[in-house]
Amino acid sequence: MPKKKFTVILLPDEDCYQVFFPHYPDCITFGASVPEALQMAQEALELTLKSHADWGRDPVPENAWASHVVVADIVAEVPESLIEETADTPVETDLAVKLV
Repeated sequence: MPKKKFTVILLPDEDCYQVFFPHYPDCITFGASVPEALQMAQEALELTLKSHADWGRDPVPENAWASHVVVADIVAEVPESLIEETADTPVETDLAVKLV
C-alpha cells in the first residue's frame, strides 16, 4: 500500500496531547506522551483513510502535508457564560506568530 506524509497537530492538554489533522477534522485522538500521541495519530489516520476509501470519499489532498505551519495567538471577545470562574489567565493584546 502506498505511503504519504501528513501534517499532524499535537496540542498539550492537562495530562495528555490532543491530536488533530487539518484536512481530516473527523480524525482526532490523544496520547499521554508525544511518542504515544504520534503512534495513536498514525493508527487513527490509517483507520480514517480506510473508512474514506470504503465510502468513496475524495482522494488525499496534495497539501495534506505542509512544509511549515504557522501558529498564532489571537485575542477574541468571549461571552461571560463561556468563561470558567477559575480562569485567571492574563490576556495579552499583541498578536504572536511563529513558524514551526
